[in-house]
Amino acid sequence: MTQPEFRRAAPRGGQEVDFYALLGLAERYEIDRAELESRYLEKSKNVHPDRFVAAPAAERVAALQRSMQLNQAYKTLKRPLARAEYLLARRGTSIGANETLEPGFLMEVLELREELATAKQAGDAAKLRQLESAMRHREEDTLGRIAALFGTLEESGDSSVLTDIKREVILMRYIERYLDEFQDDI
Repeated sequence: MTQPEFRRAAPRGGQEVDFYALLGLAERYEIDRAELESRYLEKSKNVHPDRFVAAPAAERVAALQRSMQLNQAYKTLKRPLARAEYLLARRGTSIGANETLEPGFLMEVLELREELATAKQAGDAAKLRQLESAMRHREEDTLGRIAALFGTLEESGDSSVLTDIKREVILMRYIERYLDEFQDDI
């Protein structure tokens, strides 16, 4: 990444870094993972701190900062949920740490967690596989809805869709937390 390219993507006066500009990608929810990977690797070669070992301290610090921003951009854009949250934030829609959904969904989550805890305690591997598989399908469906909603937003510019996207993103947070339970103990 050249200095002018980096300056265009860098924050100005309290603004966030534009991750898409930093990686030279169009700001869209749907991205080509291979292109993302390629752009990241190409640009990381140019800003890697090892290239600035003999440079003055200020340049070394700047290189380290650019490298960290590039790594954060890549990490955010490669994960669908993080990418959705980032795009929502760029459009002024933030999601707090304790956002909730409909009470019926929350009851369902509590029941699913109890079922998961019971299966873990019993060592019921078949039940655990079934629960994980069902939630993976739900994850796939939810990510599909998020992609479709962002597609609608990008095509129409109708910002009223942001409320629906936010709801689906919050749902995805619950799904991810549930799926994390399978990584912890299994």
